[in-house]
Amino acid sequence: MTDNTPLQLRDLLKLAAFVSAHHAHIVESPEELPARALEEYWYTARNQNHSWIRCLQQRSVPADPRKSPSWKQARRVITEVFVSEVLTRVWTSILVAADRRRGVRYAEPIARSVLVGHLEARRCCLEFMVNGSDVPLHELIELDRLRRRAERWTDVLIAPMVVRYPVGEFAFDEQRARDFAQDLESRGPSHRLWALILAGVQLAFADDPQCGRATALAGGDEDVPQDQTPRHQARKADSAEPASGAGDERWSVIRSILACFPSDAFTDEGVFKSLRHLRVSRSGTVSDRRPGPDAARFAALPEVASPPAAPPLPGISFRQLRKRWPLR
Repeated sequence: MTDNTPLQLRDLLKLAAFVSAHHAHIVESPEELPARALEEYWYTARNQNHSWIRCLQQRSVPADPRKSPSWKQARRVITEVFVSEVLTRVWTSILVAADRRRGVRYAEPIARSVLVGHLEARRCCLEFMVNGSDVPLHELIELDRLRRRAERWTDVLIAPMVVRYPVGEFAFDEQRARDFAQDLESRGPSHRLWALILAGVQLAFADDPQCGRATALAGGDEDVPQDQTPRHQARKADSAEPASGAGDERWSVIRSILACFPSDAFTDEGVFKSLRHLRVSRSGTVSDRRPGPDAARFAALPEVASPPAAPPLPGISFRQLRKRWPLR
């Protein structure tokens, strides 16, 4: 896919499964996470969260009826908030696990800030579902089923990390995530297992037409291509958000997440190395070589004082972030 390809919610689910399957490539990497990618993730995710909240607040209290979104648009926003939260929680778990393993607080504040904004958007969605007097009951039931489905799949994707790192707080149900982890470990080779999980994620949301459409705030009628809609130009001029804003922001989120994978995680052909191969290459050892006859003699040598530890990472200042990345 390219930046011009319409981004569907299923793509975010596939990315969540992808980064969960390869989370150890980031968590165990000795390389520092790229600050630029973390800043871009924080900025674009924050803008997306604010866009969702504004859209739902306009629907709840329409100061200007002309700017109040239709129920179809509000439904797409709620769907996007619930589905994309899977990726937000999975990525937050990975960044927090990476920091905890290194003993620093570098990426964790960024991840938590984005998650808090997403939780605020989620709260607006739930309030809208409870208080919306004109919400069709059958669609409300469908949205609630979608929410619970997204929560279960979040716990599935976080499960492998919950048993290794202190990230249980990011699961919707930590005990359920631990049960999933125990079940996954007994299922056989991980590469085959994750292929099934990826297929399962796509099938689980295949019956929801909203997950197969472009992101909600990208505009357009539900059943008509955006560029063929007669009211497209008028909506683009009057909408509170640019028609292409949400899609651009989601592509930025995807780019920033993929940019955090270390360069040594890939082969020359651009394929992920196996985790075993990666660990061996990072440790500097050769797995198929036995210790030589002089191993005991080297072990008896006096210990050499280790160099002083490197100073902790300075972290990312939110004050500087807000200056460099002002809210749109």
